[in-house]
Amino acid sequence: ENNVYILGDSLGGMLAPRIDAEGGDFAGIIIFAGSPRPLWDIVYDQNINLLESGAMDESLKKEQEELVEAEYEKAQQLQDMTDEEAKEETVFGINGYYLKEMDQFDMESILPQLEKPLLIMQGEDDFQVYYEKDFMMWKELLEGYESATFLSYPNLNHFFVNYDGPEKGTVKEYEVPGQVDSEVIQDIGKWILNR
Repeated sequence: ENNVYILGDSLGGMLAPRIDAEGGDFAGIIIFAGSPRPLWDIVYDQNINLLESGAMDESLKKEQEELVEAEYEKAQQLQDMTDEEAKEETVFGINGYYLKEMDQFDMESILPQLEKPLLIMQGEDDFQVYYEKDFMMWKELLEGYESATFLSYPNLNHFFVNYDGPEKGTVKEYEVPGQVDSEVIQDIGKWILNR
């Protein structure tokens, strides 16, 4: 009997259903701060949020916003490119072919076919993958899917750490050592045992 579960964190959470579908065949899937959206769409939001929260000269900010919008437009054209063209392209510093290939894996179509337990977990203080956008999108996609469990945690960041110090909400908070909140670990254990 298969008692192995896969837990994917962030990008790994986005890939976990695909790893399972392409032969992993796990007992269940745990998605830790992942998203059903394309990676380039998330990176776009991250860049816009960074620009809006940072203090910079208005002309430099406008220039940076134009660069971000240009990358976003390029990302939307990836599917119209040949694989060779995409390999020569970078979008937000990421290889275009990598993003194009990821987009061909349709999360919306594969999730309902999984027919296995799913645990979707999200820190509500995550400023990289968003509670309001990404976590809620999982809920919409999996509405009526009885094997899905959704758990979110106030005050926990992208690493499921409770951080409340200087420069909260910026990458600087990741420089402060922390541990995954014990409630999260316990919830994973309970969920697996309940299967």
